[in-house]
Amino acid sequence: MINKKCIVCSKKFVAKQKNNIICSNNACKKERQYLYIRKYQKSENGIKKNREIAKKHYHKNKVILMEKKLINGVYVKKYSNNKIDIKITLFRKCLKSNCENTFYAIINEGKGIDKKFCSTKCSDNHGKKVALENLKFNNPKKYREIQIRQNKMRLKRNLRTKYNVPKQERPKIKMFLMTKEELKNITNLHLDHIYALNCNNYSGLHVANNFQWLPSELNIRKSNMPFDDWKKLCKQNYKEYSKILKLHGLKFNREYITTPIKNLTNTKKYERISHD
Repeated sequence: MINKKCIVCSKKFVAKQKNNIICSNNACKKERQYLYIRKYQKSENGIKKNREIAKKHYHKNKVILMEKKLINGVYVKKYSNNKIDIKITLFRKCLKSNCENTFYAIINEGKGIDKKFCSTKCSDNHGKKVALENLKFNNPKKYREIQIRQNKMRLKRNLRTKYNVPKQERPKIKMFLMTKEELKNITNLHLDHIYALNCNNYSGLHVANNFQWLPSELNIRKSNMPFDDWKKLCKQNYKEYSKILKLHGLKFNREYITTPIKNLTNTKKYERISHD
């Protein structure tokens, strides 16, 4: 029998064994156990075990999208919980001008707002256009200042791309311009930059490798569109565009770049002879 002080409540008590540090009060025992658990959780072994328990709990409650189908204008989603989510859709056209894309819009998708544009780019461009129109009506002086700034930026881009052409590229550009005489219906042909000079994401170069001949109809549709978006549009309307190109003696490559039909036939013959 030994007289000792309790670590928790600092009261004297009679200990039956040497290892006893806490009095017989239940509240002191609970606090001591809580402190012991906290120490163990902060140690390396405790951190590892807590992570293992969290992983098991996460994998048990994790929900994965297994299938996503569009059946007669209705989205059907199947999850790993054997639950099915059904959403009715509407077939719409993009409200942005000069955009002919169509899409399936889910009704009241996100805070009760219907989707009206095919992508975020179209929605942002439409918002900017509306803001400029409102500014033109409310504050015409500021609108003129913005237009002057935009025109200066365009001139700088054109100077950087068109007029700063290296000497090595000048003969290549002349050779490319001479190829126009071999084609048909020259008056309706335009010199198009594959990667546009004044695109929103990038600015192309005035170099022979960046040139292609396009009919006026297709060049107007392309305008300053990014080349990746132009490829998608060509895939959708391949038959229509190929007919227009044949009238001018042109054809699409695998990368959807126009080339003369004569040169394609000659190169194929040359390749066969070289392999033989």
